[in-house]
Amino acid sequence: MNWDPNQIRAGLQHKKESEETAVSFAAEGGGPGGPFQSSDKTNKLRMAGPGGAFAQQLMRDPELAGRVANWDNQFKQSVPGLEFNKAKIMQQAAAAPDPAEGQPMEQRS
Repeated sequence: MNWDPNQIRAGLQHKKESEETAVSFAAEGGGPGGPFQSSDKTNKLRMAGPGGAFAQQLMRDPELAGRVANWDNQFKQSVPGLEFNKAKIMQQAAAAPDPAEGQPMEQRS
């Protein structure tokens, strides 16, 4: 079997990145060295990991943004999407203050 050294290095790098924690990420030079370090001196390759790279691509590519919006609309109409939205609405309703609070008892309905 022929092994490509570049693929091995890339695989080891991905493995190392997947094992990072918030503390080790900053300590190993993955993030800014301190709170006052300029962002242009940080590692351009890592940004915010694969999620951050996707978010930036989503902001730059209108075609991708359209595909993601289409997927989101389809998900909202699916059974899991409806359940997700129902749970989200219930959480928002539970967190909202009761409009009747603060009114005298005779004005409450």
